[in-house]
Amino acid sequence: GTYTVTVTDLKKCTATASFTVGKNITELNVTSTVKNVKCKGGSDGEIQINITGGCPTITYTWTGGLTGANPKNLRAGTYTVTVGDGSQNKVHIVSVTEPNDLSITLIGTIDASSAVATDGKITLSISGGTSPYRALWAGPTTIPDGNTTGALEANNLRIGSYGLTVTDANGCTAVRTGINIAIRPPEVLAPKIGSADVSSIFNGFGVSCFGDA
Repeated sequence: GTYTVTVTDLKKCTATASFTVGKNITELNVTSTVKNVKCKGGSDGEIQINITGGCPTITYTWTGGLTGANPKNLRAGTYTVTVGDGSQNKVHIVSVTEPNDLSITLIGTIDASSAVATDGKITLSISGGTSPYRALWAGPTTIPDGNTTGALEANNLRIGSYGLTVTDANGCTAVRTGINIAIRPPEVLAPKIGSADVSSIFNGFGVSCFGDA
């Protein structure tokens, strides 16, 4: 509003002045920047609250015991903060997410044809985590490390036990061991049934065997 003040000195001289006090408060706006959890079950999430407008003195009241404008070491979940500047309050809800479990699924194997053959095969599927993935193999046959987005094959394998460690784009890992390549059982060939021509001199008159009268 507008205010007027009059000042009078000892000699009854006066001076008058007017001034206006305005309400110059801008709207308080709240946004957030989120760093999600990198690996399933982790606690490395982070929230940064961003403020525009309002008055300079800002307070943050969180659910779950968090404090300040930049809480860290968070698990996946939903967090609520009330931001106030003394005259305005804004409620802001933030979600921190996490990826699914990084997992290795065995699709199938083909055993080697003999103890010295190198014709075995392993087929796998990788899911969860954050692609792309990198696979590090272990086993009796040297298998080059490789990148994949999900499907994975290892060929030309000897008999033995194989394993691998998969690392995703966030550095999360999954391990699979005990994938065995054995010797294929020999192929069993079914007997072939043939046909033969049979002739007889039996003449139909009661003489069926040689020497019979």
